[in-house]
Amino acid sequence: FFFGYVMLSMVSLLGFTTSAVVAQGLQNFHVPTDYITFTLFFYNFAVVGVLAIFSFEMGFQGRTRLIPMVFTQGYLIIISAIMAWLVAALFPTFTTWALLVLLALYDLCAVLTPCGPLNLLINEAQRQQDEGEAGQLMPGLLFEVSSN
Repeated sequence: FFFGYVMLSMVSLLGFTTSAVVAQGLQNFHVPTDYITFTLFFYNFAVVGVLAIFSFEMGFQGRTRLIPMVFTQGYLIIISAIMAWLVAALFPTFTTWALLVLLALYDLCAVLTPCGPLNLLINEAQRQQDEGEAGQLMPGLLFEVSSN
């Protein structure tokens, strides 16, 4: 249930919110667009984004990725930029700065304390790896690193 909810929220963020931001930019610069092409483009953008973010490592022994890591990282950057734009556009300046300070304090607590969420996630990932479980934590919860 939770996994489906997170995927649905990513579809709405990538599809509706990104299209609203782009539509506003196109309107400001007087760029003509048609509704059908615009809708199909952002529908595809949202579907590929959800697949890129939530495609776990597939395969049995080879463990190959369904979608390249570059696309996953690109979509995560796009989501961060859109969320930052939403916070800056919707809230007054004082609220934006207050949220920034609160997020910085939470981040310090999450990273530096032994009972913080980052430590709990790392311990859970380590436990799953030690037990050889096939499952993986949702992408975006922990950093994904690849070495070539």
